[in-house]
Amino acid sequence: MFRSRMWGIGWNPSSAAELATRHGRGPHSLAEKVCAAGLTSVPGRTARLKAIYLLQIAAEIEHALMAQYLYAAYSIDEQFAEGRDDRLLAVVNRWKRDIRLIARQEMAHLITVQNLLISLGADIYVNRENNFLLHPDAYPFPVRFEPLSVKSLAKYVVTESPELSEIHSKSDKRVLEQAMKMVKTDLKMKINRVGVVYLTLYWLFQKGDSSEGRWQMHPPLASCMGSAGLLGVHLQDRDFVSLRSFKDFEATAQEWGVFEKEMKVSETNPRQRALAAIDWIMAQGEGPIGMENDAGRAGNLSHFKRFLRIFEEFKSDESSYRGAILPVPLNPFVSDRRHVGAPHGIRNSITEPESRLWAQLFNLRYQMLLVDVLLALTANRRQESDLRRKLVGWAVQEMKYLGIVGQILPTRRRHTGSRTVSGAPFETIEMPLDAAKRWDLQRVLMKGSQHLTKRLRQVTEQAPDVQEVLESMRKFDAGRRGFVEAKSTVPGRYDWVSGRVTRKNRAEEA
Repeated sequence: MFRSRMWGIGWNPSSAAELATRHGRGPHSLAEKVCAAGLTSVPGRTARLKAIYLLQIAAEIEHALMAQYLYAAYSIDEQFAEGRDDRLLAVVNRWKRDIRLIARQEMAHLITVQNLLISLGADIYVNRENNFLLHPDAYPFPVRFEPLSVKSLAKYVVTESPELSEIHSKSDKRVLEQAMKMVKTDLKMKINRVGVVYLTLYWLFQKGDSSEGRWQMHPPLASCMGSAGLLGVHLQDRDFVSLRSFKDFEATAQEWGVFEKEMKVSETNPRQRALAAIDWIMAQGEGPIGMENDAGRAGNLSHFKRFLRIFEEFKSDESSYRGAILPVPLNPFVSDRRHVGAPHGIRNSITEPESRLWAQLFNLRYQMLLVDVLLALTANRRQESDLRRKLVGWAVQEMKYLGIVGQILPTRRRHTGSRTVSGAPFETIEMPLDAAKRWDLQRVLMKGSQHLTKRLRQVTEQAPDVQEVLESMRKFDAGRRGFVEAKSTVPGRYDWVSGRVTRKNRAEEA
């Protein structure tokens, strides 16, 4: 079973009060955040290994945020306000559009993290924590798949917020303080900020302890790095791969179409390229520096500002807007014996036969997307250009299928005879480390999808547009099945059994 990299860090916070006494001043707010979160030990004997470990954590977090925001967007009813006030419909449609855009940008962050791993000669990493059901409150960066609400928006605002000192607008500060108060009093939970991880990465990517770029390392912050054993710990020039090697594998804007126009980084200096990439991620959200609206261009709004606006609008007329949100479950899952003792109980499982098929299909297409991304980013652009283009095209198509099935699930019942609705489960599995086993996994995922789409077409009379989607999936997979099977050169490590992808044990493989 996959175990998050998050559990390998020593989360033993330093004392902010001690820092204040040591420096004869109030603790710098960012230093206080770093010390409160911990990061007192990062695995790895060298700066390169520590950076790789933290980049894997960053990938897990960006991946989880992307899925969480998509789930929130799926919970917005596209049929809301039909025949009502056009103003309500326009606002709700903008919310959905903005949250989808944020999720798309989180995908860009996830791929940018992969580029940073590539720059260090490390493996691509797209795994994420998949056990929120079993310990939903223990994970250091809790992610909950839940319907959009004023309370969930408060969490998103806080998660994506810059430091208060970085916010120039008095009204934005006031609304952020309201969100922070709601998180603290109503939700009674701690929301960590991803900026703590990225700030430590920024430190490791610097050439030395002196500040580089926009992030200034104040004395209290350096003390936090000292308590984590990171003073003087920085990547050396030799830790970066050559520019030629990097360009053979890097993800580009033209290739994936998920980067923003404002992302401009150095083409030649790997250290400056990395620092600029981290700065870009943090400027959009989750970091100490917020991206202010540039000359009034709405397209330049940070995640924080977009969520802040939605939070303020929803809160101003909660009774009217609540009807726009479908009652999707908290952390839904396809019921099986592994989740019998889950804290949220069986009520959030999807058991209605047809809905269960749709949920399983969503999980499979989601996992197929991850395999496509892995295989694409490990294909050499010069030596395997056709294969790489093919895999990127497959991944883009899977994103479209996910959006369609993700919207279908909230229209299906969760349990037979119940009025409760389903939701996209986003359940994943640990990705194999080598290409041959990834191709074998993709073969089995396609086998499962073929079975599920056939069952869904037989179970009940689907609407014409739904039948069209199922037929599109069937044809898409049929067109690439031979190619995938030819690439799958290992003797069947994975299989499709009882509605789940299973992995043979070592004795069976032998």
